[in-house]
Amino acid sequence: MAGDVTGTELAATTPEPAPAAPQPSDAAHYPHRPRFLFVYGLLGGVLAVAVGLVVVYAGRAITPAPTWSHWHPSGGGLGAAKQIADEVGKAYRLPNGDQLVDVIAKAPSVSPASTTSIPIHYVGVRGTKGSGDTIASVSSSNSVMYTLCGLGSACSISSGKATVERGTLVRREILELALYTFKYVGGVNSIVAFMPPPAGPSTSSISRRVMSRPS
Repeated sequence: MAGDVTGTELAATTPEPAPAAPQPSDAAHYPHRPRFLFVYGLLGGVLAVAVGLVVVYAGRAITPAPTWSHWHPSGGGLGAAKQIADEVGKAYRLPNGDQLVDVIAKAPSVSPASTTSIPIHYVGVRGTKGSGDTIASVSSSNSVMYTLCGLGSACSISSGKATVERGTLVRREILELALYTFKYVGGVNSIVAFMPPPAGPSTSSISRRVMSRPS
């Protein structure tokens, strides 16, 4: 009997263990953690973009793009246009080795006499493929005129036969003159070019071409 009482009393008086205190969560310890993670991610993206740009520019520095041309005129204005005329003119040759045409660069004008020069302000351009003729405005301030003159009468090409192929070659020379001018002569928006006439009775008819700087 005594043993039963003692066991009961001990069981009644033995305290139960206290429940464990809840541990604070990570969010409680680091309330600003999402914000720091966002900032770190943003910095990582910026660093990746910067590394990519460095690689691109370093590649260009190691292997630069090819130059537009192996030659270019010095200075600007009409002086540069005359250098272009000389450089391009000597590159086009007849089958016998002679220069195809002389190229004369000047401000748009005509010279009815050796001592007279009349500025050109408008040029009529014949339409092609059914389109109507147009009037192009030119000015000495933003235009250059190239006259392609052969060694024959009235600037015709003195040797060889006038053929479609030779006419195409002259037009190619005019295109090259225009490209060099638009590339290296600042402020020029239009090129007026006079082609040499075919040799023979029609030498008084000189073809002209007008080219404008691409927009």
